[in-house]
Amino acid sequence: LIKRPFKNKIFRYTVLSVFLGCIAGGSIAVYMLYRVAQSLPPVEEITQYRFTQPSMVYDSQGRLIAELGVERRYPVKIDEMPEDMRHAVVAIEDARFYEHSGIDYIGIARAVLKNIKKGRYAEGGSTLTQQLVKNIFFTPEKKLIRKYKEAVLAYRIDNYLTKDEILEYYLNFVNFGRGGYGIQSAAINYFGKNAKDLTLAECALLAGIPRSPSLYAPHINKDRSMQRRNLVLLRMYENGYITEEQYLATIEEPVVITETTPQRLRLAGYFMDHVIKFLATEAGITDPQN
Repeated sequence: LIKRPFKNKIFRYTVLSVFLGCIAGGSIAVYMLYRVAQSLPPVEEITQYRFTQPSMVYDSQGRLIAELGVERRYPVKIDEMPEDMRHAVVAIEDARFYEHSGIDYIGIARAVLKNIKKGRYAEGGSTLTQQLVKNIFFTPEKKLIRKYKEAVLAYRIDNYLTKDEILEYYLNFVNFGRGGYGIQSAAINYFGKNAKDLTLAECALLAGIPRSPSLYAPHINKDRSMQRRNLVLLRMYENGYITEEQYLATIEEPVVITETTPQRLRLAGYFMDHVIKFLATEAGITDPQN
């Protein structure tokens, strides 16, 4: 028989070994995460980021004769975006945007509980800052290390830029479907107007698209787009951005979009064919965007 004191020693040594192993493993993990965080690009890079825009071609008189490139994007300043547009995006995508510091721990916990309850992935906890970081710096791959990098950069950026600056970058970058990137292009493509002239109903409709343009774009599925728009309006009301009267009146407004997107300006066709060929052969530019 093994004496009890010897058994106690084995138990104590086992517990101590596990404890020391946990400390060592935790220390290695913390060090590795620290190294990953150190390898991330500096937050200043986001202020140097150049949006992909169509290249503009002018004639000798300074008149615009063509737009070249795949992505249609026309960046505008935050004060050229309606307040309703900013509120609509915050209400539907990140209601605690003005309260958190780039990472919304309450939102993450709420999303986890909802996903567990539904037994599937139904809601994410990413903030607008995290979405911006993901779109600019990372690929869409769903890996834990990428989420960690995204969170670190989001925290740094949220403490480097103002909330309005983050919103400006986001609303100029995001894909609104129908070939439009950024709020100005979306306003032109769907309503034939500048972003600053959008109505509350139009802002709510556009704010609902970026989550999934293939599902919520009105030219693809009008009914689903309407449901999404009305959800945005409900969130705006719940968060105090609009009154009950505005909410009830706006959900009754019909969706009226332009039948087709405005055609890209392409005058002097033969000359532009020569320009495009020259860019491809002489400069190696096959997708002429800024």
